[in-house]
Amino acid sequence: LGDSLCALGRLVQYVVTKGEDPFVEKGAAGEPQEVGAGLSEIPDHAETVDLIQILLSPGVARQTQLSDILYHPFFWPCNMRYRFLRDVGNESDIKTRNTENMTLKKLNHNPSESYSKWTSKIDKYVMTKMNKFYKNEKYQYQDKVTDLLKLIRNIGEHIEEEANAGMKALIGDSAQYFQKTFPELVMHVYKNIQNTEFMKHIPNAHNCLLNPPLR
Repeated sequence: LGDSLCALGRLVQYVVTKGEDPFVEKGAAGEPQEVGAGLSEIPDHAETVDLIQILLSPGVARQTQLSDILYHPFFWPCNMRYRFLRDVGNESDIKTRNTENMTLKKLNHNPSESYSKWTSKIDKYVMTKMNKFYKNEKYQYQDKVTDLLKLIRNIGEHIEEEANAGMKALIGDSAQYFQKTFPELVMHVYKNIQNTEFMKHIPNAHNCLLNPPLR
């Protein structure tokens, strides 16, 4: 099984790089490129690199259930990724900013540059509109990953309301908007909720067909 997974990893990287084989010796040093070489420009960069690393790491692959690989975020359609972020953002400890929750601490630790200052990447009109829900400024959105998840959840729940027509016109398709604006977020959340109480939100063979489609 290990050899098959390794071959699959090589095939995935070969396909997504459109024929660039990173395992062929290149350059004067005659050394293969590192895992993930040539992937930085593709839309699902974070998910692709993580999947390839799992498949090409024999020890990790052996400890990983095949079903877990099949339900890796690389295979999730955009709406499933959006649903995942919304569901995690719907956790009561995230909505109430429970500072004692260890999972929240993990989520907010060492964020990527792409979302460490996330409030500045959201359209100002949208941020102003969403912050108006909180009369007390201390409850308004902060540059924390968990607050970004709460925003994604709240926009998902209220974007279709008539009062938010202007916001919807700016955002367009919410799933696509957040995927494009924060392309590394899904993998960050996915990795940091493993073996926690939030792990129930990760799609798997038992629950993925039970989730209703997004409106």
